[in-house]
Amino acid sequence: RSQRDRLTQLGLQFGGIFAFRSPDVVDELKLTSDQRKAIRKIERDWQPGPRRREAGGERSTAPPRPTREELVARVLRILNEEQVRKWTEMTGPQFTDFQERPFRGAPDRGPPPGERRRPKEPRPEQADGDKPDA
Repeated sequence: RSQRDRLTQLGLQFGGIFAFRSPDVVDELKLTSDQRKAIRKIERDWQPGPRRREAGGERSTAPPRPTREELVARVLRILNEEQVRKWTEMTGPQFTDFQERPFRGAPDRGPPPGERRRPKEPRPEQADGDKPDA
């Protein structure tokens, strides 16, 4: 196989459940309307939402979000045998070295509260109240 074919396979793998939104994938697998609705439900169940706080300000102890592989496995249970075979052919050998990064919130909102930068400590050579020479 060519590098382009492998790159396409990896793109589908990396896309996870969202790869099933691609018109090419929908057509190739011949997904039914009911299957597409079931896949959207899996997406909605996964979608990161605001974390609720428990009384006293503690974060909720919600179960961890499923991994990309777990979500795709849920979708594959919706497909028929021929569709699963075709999906396996389309995605090729599994690449397992994806670096999952945690969802960090909406763009331009900065890091989650626990990861915000703290103000810099004054340098040791600066005495209290001394200002650095300009």
